[in-house]
Amino acid sequence: PPHPTQPADLAAMAAVAGSALPPFCKDLADRFGVEAPHRLQWMHGTNSWRRLRRALADDATHMLEADVVFGPLQERPGTASSSPRCEEVDDAAHCLIMAHYPTATSSDLSLDDFLTAVMQHNASGVGTPKGVKLDFKKLSCVSSGVAALVKIYDDIASRCHGDAECTGAQRRPLMPAVFVNADVVRGPCFAPRLVARWVQPLPPQRFIQAVT
Repeated sequence: PPHPTQPADLAAMAAVAGSALPPFCKDLADRFGVEAPHRLQWMHGTNSWRRLRRALADDATHMLEADVVFGPLQERPGTASSSPRCEEVDDAAHCLIMAHYPTATSSDLSLDDFLTAVMQHNASGVGTPKGVKLDFKKLSCVSSGVAALVKIYDDIASRCHGDAECTGAQRRPLMPAVFVNADVVRGPCFAPRLVARWVQPLPPQRFIQAVT
């Protein structure tokens, strides 16, 4: 039998939902030229160069979700990372990388390279613009990660001033949308015996302070 929800019903439901949305949701949809926020397409787990290149090349993708943590940065033959932010942990360099801790603890993609690649893509004017959602897994990463975002944005914006290669930056923002996210409460899937020793919710007030 046909599904009880027909296209007309879906359109009516979307109209009702749209009227109740907070203003930033409509603004987000407008920034990407879609009719409603639920039309935005996401790439989740953009935590490697392979997935990042795929997302940037996909004109149907609007937002890139990626996870930020301190960990070892894997070298890619023939390439160099753009001065990743690192700290010494047990005599080893741990950098801000894109990895879904605790199931992944290393990556070939640093936060600096992730942000630089996204902003350079947006500045080029090629393809559809991309926004990001940064999911912070540890409180120690937050202030450094936000500082990296601001610095890279300022650096690319200053280089693009009058640069012919940045023609896209004249008609669309370097970063049309940024979400900064962390788990600050225990959700229904929190299983203490499985994950409590690895992942505890971040303290809400300290997370907000680190972001601002």
